[in-house]
Amino acid sequence: MNKELFREVAKSVAILSTAWAGYSVVRLLTTGSVDVARANAEMVDSLQGALGIGIEASMQEALLGEAVGTLANSYYLLHFPVTVILLIAMFVRHRATIFPVVRDGLVVMTFLGLVVHLVFPLAPPRMLDDIIDASTMYGPNPYAIPGSGAANQFAAMPSMHVAWALVAGWALWRSANTPVVRLVGIVHPALTVVVVVITGHHFLLDAIVGSLFAVVALAGASAYHQSRAKAGDNMALVHSSSTAQTSRNRAISPSYPLVPHNHSLAPLTVCQRLPKNRSPASRSRPAVPLSHPIVTMRTCSSPH
Repeated sequence: MNKELFREVAKSVAILSTAWAGYSVVRLLTTGSVDVARANAEMVDSLQGALGIGIEASMQEALLGEAVGTLANSYYLLHFPVTVILLIAMFVRHRATIFPVVRDGLVVMTFLGLVVHLVFPLAPPRMLDDIIDASTMYGPNPYAIPGSGAANQFAAMPSMHVAWALVAGWALWRSANTPVVRLVGIVHPALTVVVVVITGHHFLLDAIVGSLFAVVALAGASAYHQSRAKAGDNMALVHSSSTAQTSRNRAISPSYPLVPHNHSLAPLTVCQRLPKNRSPASRSRPAVPLSHPIVTMRTCSSPH
């Protein structure tokens, strides 16, 4: 591994580890917010009813069954490994273009989500009386596998599953060479919304807010890296122009850089006195080197 690649890997690991550390801190801070999180869930449920988007119970009634529930729970568990695989693939194939936007977009929207998780802990709808907990009813249950204690169950708003799926879909769309891969980039986030709702892990409003966070984070990361790329192009152009000017200066002034080529200098006239005993042929050769970029030679008219 060369030094440049090592620095890039270390930088990305440090950035993503910082995001994970922030998530862990917020999870610890909201562990005891059970009553507050349930009260907020009741409020969101009422708000969705008032807005006419309280579709969780009706979607479960229409779609949920043993086969669908098992498939949905399994798809829900793919969230983390899919994100890791995506990051690795973008790093290997699009390290200078798509990967920095994906990496920074994930981190930005994760920290935006952590702020909401901290100030507005929200229990998932599966903890309400009228919503089925598909994870415990059908399995596999993401909160029963080893390492599940790291998950924050009171972080329903916004849905980071949906936000991360949208980033993955954007990356697949941008990097795809075939229509099939682009279709996957569209289907994956849409299917994730359906999965998190019918399993009872998120309200529809959680998915909407998560999508908004993803769009904002991707737009910000894209703008930042585009500005950096443009600044790099400008620096390269300046360097190229400077190098070309230096070459021209050397061609014009043999003593460059001791005698800089400056077009603003006033014309310099050098008067040379030719000896009387010099031949006419030798009189035509200048006695003074043309080291000045804009020098004019003439023979002195004075007899002295």
